[in-house]
Amino acid sequence: MAPRRRRSDLVTPERFPWRPIGHIGSRTPTPGALRAIGRTLTGIGVLPGTPPDRRHRFRHWLMSLTRVHDSLAIAELDVPWWTYSAIDLVETWLRSHRRPIRVFEFGSGASTLWLARRVDEVHTVEHHAGFAARIRPEFAARPNITLHQVEAAASARPVVPSGKPGHGGWTSPSTSRPSASSEDSST
Repeated sequence: MAPRRRRSDLVTPERFPWRPIGHIGSRTPTPGALRAIGRTLTGIGVLPGTPPDRRHRFRHWLMSLTRVHDSLAIAELDVPWWTYSAIDLVETWLRSHRRPIRVFEFGSGASTLWLARRVDEVHTVEHHAGFAARIRPEFAARPNITLHQVEAAASARPVVPSGKPGHGGWTSPSTSRPSASSEDSST
């Protein structure tokens, strides 16, 4: 007879792909691994088969942890990637204002889909070409979403440099500082 497996044996780094994130060497599971963990937790009855109502914050949040780093999976929960208090605040604001409501958003994903279900028009700007390609088909199915893809451009002296390791010289082309020669000519 085979030895009985413990629940702690189900989720190990050897069984699921893990990837390093951040600059402090922390590790987090990939979106695929998180979905597999979610299926396992649903299979053993820890998580429900369908997302709980957002009013049940703890259970909803617990389920959202199995969908982190996957905007389309988060969108299935009908939440943007915001705090619950921010969601409540925006939802209250949207309900209290007359239509039509138009939204401009910098950074697309689950929030774009969430907003599109609640407003008349969403214009969203995405800088990451790979992410834009992945999310574009989902947005195309919703006529009230307009995706604007604007690639980041290298700059020796960005106005607001990125805090992300390895991205310090990247900035939006529209926020580039004037060249040193044009700054010097004004003195």
